[in-house]
Amino acid sequence: MKGSVSFLAMSLLASRCCGRFISRRLNQRGLPNYRPFDENNLVETLARWDDQCSVKPFRRFSISRGGISSDNATKTVKFQRYIQQVMGGIFSTVGFMSSSATSLLSNRNQFVEWKRCLDELDSYLKGSGIDEEVSKVVNKRLLDNLVILGRTQSAVLQSRELRDLARVHPLRQTTPPPFSEAARFMKFATSAYGESMIRAADMHSSGKIDTDILPPSRRKIAKHVGILEEDVRSIDIDDAGGNLNHLRHFVAIDRGTRSIVLSIRGTFNLAELVVDFAAFSRPFMGGEAHSEMATMAERVWEAAGDTVRDLLEEQGEDYGLVIVGHSLGAGTACLLNILIHNDRKRHVHGRRVRCFAFASPPVFSPLCAAPWEALRSASNYIHEHDVVPFLSVDSFRHFCARLAAVNERTKTISWLERKKLVTGLRGIDADMCRDILQPGIRRLRPKSGAPLLAIPAATNIWIKEKGSSRDYDAQHCDSLRLAKLGIIVGP
Repeated sequence: MKGSVSFLAMSLLASRCCGRFISRRLNQRGLPNYRPFDENNLVETLARWDDQCSVKPFRRFSISRGGISSDNATKTVKFQRYIQQVMGGIFSTVGFMSSSATSLLSNRNQFVEWKRCLDELDSYLKGSGIDEEVSKVVNKRLLDNLVILGRTQSAVLQSRELRDLARVHPLRQTTPPPFSEAARFMKFATSAYGESMIRAADMHSSGKIDTDILPPSRRKIAKHVGILEEDVRSIDIDDAGGNLNHLRHFVAIDRGTRSIVLSIRGTFNLAELVVDFAAFSRPFMGGEAHSEMATMAERVWEAAGDTVRDLLEEQGEDYGLVIVGHSLGAGTACLLNILIHNDRKRHVHGRRVRCFAFASPPVFSPLCAAPWEALRSASNYIHEHDVVPFLSVDSFRHFCARLAAVNERTKTISWLERKKLVTGLRGIDADMCRDILQPGIRRLRPKSGAPLLAIPAATNIWIKEKGSSRDYDAQHCDSLRLAKLGIIVGP
């Protein structure tokens, strides 16, 4: 049992903190490229969508960044881009580690809350039988099985664009907000992480470091977002450590979009990682939701709701509320969006409410239980091969079923034949593809507390970079189809 919880914990920690290192190592063993969510690349992409107004919405289309194409991109530009990515990664990693250290040293009482969350997860996995499903795939051949599964999925999907499998039906398409708005609100999501992440974003996007010595204060946030310092009204991010009572956040006035912005921070230390672990579901607003994220949505609103309401009244009737967040913060923002819409927006005096989520995980089920206005007002953005928008207990069960099928299919072959499969010296035949992927295609019987969760947003924009240039391709995807894709190791 402890091994299963450790496997879940290490998998999530690796995807959050060590994505770039794992990407390089796994590619050496034949896995297609996986890159964790990159806020700066997404901002570059979002900033260009408005220039594509002549393209009919909802179709896949290309976005060119700064006139740089694969034909004229020089080695110097590529090298500078690489250096910016490395430095941005260093700043974000240092920020996570320092935040975790501060959290551990400043609040020893949080270990009690950690133990409670992990004990609940342990009890749920054991009681639901999911522990046995996970235990089947935790063995000495795990890494080899991951590579073989990746090669198998690549062999099946090589003739199809993965995003085509999640493409929204034309009759269910909604009009996405302008990308210029999404790019602007992405800066609010970045600012919720504090100074280290702001520096990482600046370095990654422009190659420049802000040398001003500013604490994570109103002035720092205002400078990054481009608003007046006095318009940053409430800050709950001064403490770099985590807080399991509620997620860090801030409230600001964005006069450019006539909005009150509530920005919720995502995972930035070990305390908030515990919230991710508690992935089983509980009743929430007529449906089921990720247990701890639902709790965080309620607690963030308890902490910030009065400030938001006061600012809405202060600024006038033409101001609305915008909820933004990234990763854990995005999932919490989506659930808070449902909470506010659930009673016809009584919490905000009937004002308009919108949600901009960046890399939200699946957090709600069924989607028909959420008010349609809440779904229509929410937009989620997925970057490249980010795994977070596909992580749930249900998707992890299907992923384990595929890994168990790989183990069963290859357990009788010799060590040499296995290494040939891993290195690509031996191809994946049709029979092997069928035997390995069939368990994932067939839907498993749902477990209590582990329904098919989806991202509660009518608009999901999946963005991929084309080649090594800064040209991008975006496609409108369906939340339920995204959920059924599950965890794809490749391509």
